[in-house]
Amino acid sequence: MKFVKKFFAFLLCVCILFVSSVQPAAAASYKINFSLNSEAVYFVNLDTQTVMYEQNANAQFSPGALVDIMTAIVTLEYCEANGISLETTVTAPSYIYDEFDGLGVTTADVRRGEEVRIIDLLYGLMLQSACEAASILADYIGNGQISTFVGMMNAKAKEIGTTNTYFTNPHGLTDPKQVTTAYDMALITQYAIKNEQFTQIATTVSYQMPATNIHSEPRYVIHSNYMLSSVRGGEYYYKPAKGIKTGALADGSRSLVSMAESDGYRYLLVTISAPDRNASFADALRMYQWAFSSFSLETIVKAGETVDEIPVTLSSKQDYVHLIAKEDVMAILPKGTDASALKRVIKLVDDARAPIEKGDLLGRMELKLADDVVASVDLVASETVSRNIFLYMGDVLWRFFTQPLILVLCVLLGLLLVVLFSWIAQMRKNRRRRAERVRKFGK
Repeated sequence: MKFVKKFFAFLLCVCILFVSSVQPAAAASYKINFSLNSEAVYFVNLDTQTVMYEQNANAQFSPGALVDIMTAIVTLEYCEANGISLETTVTAPSYIYDEFDGLGVTTADVRRGEEVRIIDLLYGLMLQSACEAASILADYIGNGQISTFVGMMNAKAKEIGTTNTYFTNPHGLTDPKQVTTAYDMALITQYAIKNEQFTQIATTVSYQMPATNIHSEPRYVIHSNYMLSSVRGGEYYYKPAKGIKTGALADGSRSLVSMAESDGYRYLLVTISAPDRNASFADALRMYQWAFSSFSLETIVKAGETVDEIPVTLSSKQDYVHLIAKEDVMAILPKGTDASALKRVIKLVDDARAPIEKGDLLGRMELKLADDVVASVDLVASETVSRNIFLYMGDVLWRFFTQPLILVLCVLLGLLLVVLFSWIAQMRKNRRRRAERVRKFGK
């Protein structure tokens, strides 16, 4: 039994190493030399999942129109799963406008009874934070029940892995119960951008909505992220910037989820609760300029590169196997950093026993700059190592008989045999004595 437990403990060790391989590498603590206006920030490199900077990333705030990211991805996935074309025309129901009366909400001027395609509603939603577009989509997907759609939003948030997010409506109008965090919004956005249609919509600068039964002429919706336009953005225009979503609250505070791409790699930034729109754009501009000017994406170790070796038992052909990097190791490093300055911390499994297949996970390497982990990679066997059956059987017997319980039982058995033999010897001695007395005394 103990042998079985040890075997499963070994498997557990391997499983732990495997699980760690699919987690983002621990982030280095990159420090900014400027102040930010936003109350919460989460800034991550999308190529390595390195967290470049975070501030109050798990504090809850009202998301405002950042909610539209979830509304869009739930709509897109529902349509795809149910074979619904984005060219499908939806009629705007009258009741959805009631909650907007007198609030001055942002819209795409979709009116009661207007027949609009799903794709046009999605562009109005993501580019212009159109509240009516959100509710029309929610009504359609929820079969006339917006609450059903909101339930789908919360289910998706849980599936994605958020823990501090809760939705109560599809458009982002303030509700004390509707909350999110900078970290959760980063998770949601990273999930959403895996959908090509979402990314295309969310990064479009302007979009022409075609004529409808209400509007006789086409009309344009413009992305509310001013960083995308030199005309609207002015000093905040930033060529590498891409979409994705702005958010505003009744108190005037602003939030922004955006991406930027330059030199072949990408960053995602979430800022929440800046005092005004320009402050939100200013924060994003500073963060992106800092990252692209101060750091570069470097390949530190190539896939297949030999990193270490580990002793192997139960093989008669070789007593070790080389360990190679499972994949390319890339890291965001301060520009000018020599790769030799990185410290390699290698953790291997406790016991590598044949048979070992090429590619088996046997360890993990972390690369540190100072005390910060900047990258990590799984280490796998470079070749197959066969097992010697006689060494294996000997090992099984050795492990069985050297178990503490078996040793204790052997000792007890030995003591029992000693007692038994002593008793037998004593009985024989007693019989001899009785026999002698009979011969001597006749009794």
